[in-house]
Amino acid sequence: MILHITARLLNSSQPSTDLAMIECEMLRGFTPVTDSLDALVAGGLVTLYDIDETDQLNQRLELYLKEVGSTPTEIAFEIECRHAVHDLKPSTIELSDSYDADSGVTTTYPTVKE
Repeated sequence: MILHITARLLNSSQPSTDLAMIECEMLRGFTPVTDSLDALVAGGLVTLYDIDETDQLNQRLELYLKEVGSTPTEIAFEIECRHAVHDLKPSTIELSDSYDADSGVTTTYPTVKE
């Protein structure tokens, strides 16, 4: 399954951020595929990523982007189901400027019916 994220800067006095972070709560039981994350880094879109695997059923992914501007930035990576979980709930994605944590915005992404 591919997770698509679109990020852009809204209502800012700056034309772009110098460094942005996307914190993505994985759907319960899902994990990002590192090969697809490595491809984002190799392509220059993402500078670094970190997967918090403290809780195997509820992982978090942090993506660091060089820049986010007013033009939408499309990010897509593969996720896979490692543990079957019934009654999946939506998960959250937060985008913030790494130098201004108060500038963040949070949204949810829906679950997928298989």
